[in-house]
Amino acid sequence: MNLYPNGIKCICGRLGCSGMYVSGTALQRRIKDAGLIITPLELFGNASTDPRARKIVEEFTADLALVISNLQAIFDMEMLIIGGGVSEAADLWMDSLQQKLGTVLLNPLAVEVARFKNDAGILGAALLVLEE
Repeated sequence: MNLYPNGIKCICGRLGCSGMYVSGTALQRRIKDAGLIITPLELFGNASTDPRARKIVEEFTADLALVISNLQAIFDMEMLIIGGGVSEAADLWMDSLQQKLGTVLLNPLAVEVARFKNDAGILGAALLVLEE
């Protein structure tokens, strides 16, 4: 899904894809561009005291809120489950996301973190293999 027309070039070849802004890899790029030498997890932890880290978190959650809003408009969903690497630190950025969602959602939406966080995908794949 395109988030920023004419934005950063994605590995798919298009410009401005959402994955270039709301993924763990995107966070690493944003951290590097800001001149910080920290991990994404440290970024979220430092956001309360470091203005550069706070800015990255605010931009990340604003972009994620917009992506979620667009998905809601397309799929008319009532719940969204967030997984992947960034879900490991959701307790540090979820309040910011919820605040931004309040301004862009069409309808109320439950947003939760996957129970198995970053392992959810691999566990699901393993379950598919076991069921065969």
